[in-house]
Amino acid sequence: MYLFSSCKEDTIDFKEKGSISGTVLQAGTGNPLEGVEITTVPSSSVLFTDSLGFFIFPEVETGNYSVRANLNNYNTEISSISVFSDSESSTTLTMSPVAGLLVSSANPTPADNQDKVNVEVQLNWQNMNDSTFVVSYDVEVLESNSSTPFLQISGLTDTLLVLENLKFSTQYFWQVSTKNKEGEIQYSEVWKFKTIPFPINQILYTSISSTGNQEVFSSDINGDSPTRLTYSSQNKYNPQYNSNRTKIAYIGNDGLENHIYTINNEGDKLTKVTSVPVASYHQNGRGYAWSPDNSKFVYCHYNKLYQINADGSNLTTLATAPADRHFRSVDWSESANKIVVETVGVNINDGEIYLMNTNGSSMTELIADQPGVLENPSFSIDGLQIVFTLDVAGHETLSGRKLNAQIVTVALSDPTEWTYHAVLKPNGTNDLYPRYSSDGSLFIFVNQKNDGSGTSKIYTLDVATGQDRVLLLDNATMPDWL
Repeated sequence: MYLFSSCKEDTIDFKEKGSISGTVLQAGTGNPLEGVEITTVPSSSVLFTDSLGFFIFPEVETGNYSVRANLNNYNTEISSISVFSDSESSTTLTMSPVAGLLVSSANPTPADNQDKVNVEVQLNWQNMNDSTFVVSYDVEVLESNSSTPFLQISGLTDTLLVLENLKFSTQYFWQVSTKNKEGEIQYSEVWKFKTIPFPINQILYTSISSTGNQEVFSSDINGDSPTRLTYSSQNKYNPQYNSNRTKIAYIGNDGLENHIYTINNEGDKLTKVTSVPVASYHQNGRGYAWSPDNSKFVYCHYNKLYQINADGSNLTTLATAPADRHFRSVDWSESANKIVVETVGVNINDGEIYLMNTNGSSMTELIADQPGVLENPSFSIDGLQIVFTLDVAGHETLSGRKLNAQIVTVALSDPTEWTYHAVLKPNGTNDLYPRYSSDGSLFIFVNQKNDGSGTSKIYTLDVATGQDRVLLLDNATMPDWL
């Protein structure tokens, strides 16, 4: 009886056991949540999730349980689970942030009311919410005195945004909206900054933009402060300042035609000047020039040299090219009171340079056709010389490839005396598009490899010595200097 009684008592005290394990994840992202308090009903011990969001109760009696997950700023989550003998029961709990706890972004960069901000700037802000919150951002940027947003963008997940193409000397306002998946929105303060003043740049040039178009840029005399001035789908060529640097002209394509356009020196107030296009055999010459008083243009249209007012009115024919020739390049000197033009035939290697009076009369050949391509004459500051380029290799192909184009100057008083400026020119390259600097002491010009590889580079060169080639700009061409 004693043995029977002992055996029966052991059976009553035996409890079958299993285990409960689980993972706690953040709603929306599925990221594990660490440090979540886990309890059960009926009660067992208290556990906290590890870095993987995992927990386990290794020995709990069989039966039905509720598993409760608690974490600050999150809604409590409960899961029902059954525990069986000698087995592990698993559950996954997904927790959402508590509504009403979303906080707006703060600590902007540039700082609120900051001055002299670059026209290309990275906006930054700080997410003030718990790192476990899933948020996104909408950003709105407004330009001062404009009701139309400069930029509106939604659904950012990073706390940064790059702005490009801002205006100089302009105030901008911006605001960040912080949103969570529950649809809550918190708006930041409205921050503001002002961009830098417009740089006083003396050099114009064209360069390939990030969109693949040839655009107009400016820089200072050292090649610094590069500033983009145009933004459109058309390609642009041969930018030129007027004499007081208040306006810039350039040739832009309009469909299949090239026309003269003007903008102010900050890139605004675009005006199309011509209705009859700039056109010629082999059009890469400087096909137009400002008049010294800035009131007119002269430009090339096949065998006609036209004059037109800067506002697009009063188109007249100034001169006619010799038979079987087109005008290709032109420059106008106030000091010499002359116009210089390049003419070219059907064959690009057939080129001459002529002088004429500013009314188109007395057109006289200055430089006869030479072996190789001759192009782009322009006046010295005092009007006593012209500068142009000639392929001294005398290489002539139908494509007009140049092997050794050099800068040449000629005095108008004796056009038989030529000076070559090629002492330091690298072999296998061409010097192109020469112009005198504003004080006449330097040439500004383009150097590029004669096989067309690499990028065009803008240099300066001492006029008097032919020495001191200085690189100003890479990936740049067709310079003008005032």
